[in-house]
Amino acid sequence: MSGEPVVAAVGAPPRDAAGSRTRWSASRWGLALPLVGFLAAFVVYPVGLLAAQSVNDGHGWTLSAYRTLLTTPYYQRALWTSLGIATATSVVATGLGILFAVALTYGRIAGRGPIEQLLTLTIVFPSFLVAFSLIFVYGTSGVLNSLLMMVFRLHDPPLDFLYSWRGVALADIIVFTPFVLQAVLAVLRQIDPALLEVAQSLGAGTAATVGRVVLPLAAAGIFAGSSLAYLLALNEIGVVLFLGSTSVVTLPVVVYSEVFVNQSLQMSAATAILASVMSLALFAAYRSALGRAVS
Repeated sequence: MSGEPVVAAVGAPPRDAAGSRTRWSASRWGLALPLVGFLAAFVVYPVGLLAAQSVNDGHGWTLSAYRTLLTTPYYQRALWTSLGIATATSVVATGLGILFAVALTYGRIAGRGPIEQLLTLTIVFPSFLVAFSLIFVYGTSGVLNSLLMMVFRLHDPPLDFLYSWRGVALADIIVFTPFVLQAVLAVLRQIDPALLEVAQSLGAGTAATVGRVVLPLAAAGIFAGSSLAYLLALNEIGVVLFLGSTSVVTLPVVVYSEVFVNQSLQMSAATAILASVMSLALFAAYRSALGRAVS
């Protein structure tokens, strides 16, 4: 008789095991439902309406807006301008971000802390503030042009690049380089210093150590920062509105113009969907490249 309770206690599952699994399953659904509801209400439903609007001209379903986007020179220029500015911004911002991150992590720099904080602080600045500041310095009537005209007795401003795609790219580089910097810094600070010491003990110089050890190990951060800069520059509108004037037209500007100037909801929706598809494709390419780089 004394052994029976022991056998029952050992052989039977805990009384509350099924209840615990049920409660845990219910709690998981309880956590998931608000997230699903949020995504459905604020992402899936609005984007679905936008996609439907892009193929509806009020008389029926049609792809005419997309044909116009891909065949009209005005919209083609906007597409290539957006890609060109985003590419230039990503390439230069990535190079500067890597350079600054390596210098701040491994270089003997006086005032490293304040310099890093200053570079990080630019993340919180609105992009139009950077564009507005560039106008005061590099604009046709800015400080630098006025000084050069006075010193060299010039009649026209010698620096006349700001109100073009180059000025927009410069502002984007200033705005988005800190994003790359933070991504690369986060990865560099996780690299074991012993690996660098081993490389240098084997005769590798500073450049070889950075190129063959540091950068491969930092590939994830570099890819993350570079892709983030690309996507942000591709969809930036504040800088373009301040510096581009009428000479620089990008896809976000087309969306804005079609809504508030031409009042064409179908064209604005089609442009927005096209920009979103491009962003998703670039993000997928980034994830694929990142997977190959870290594998």
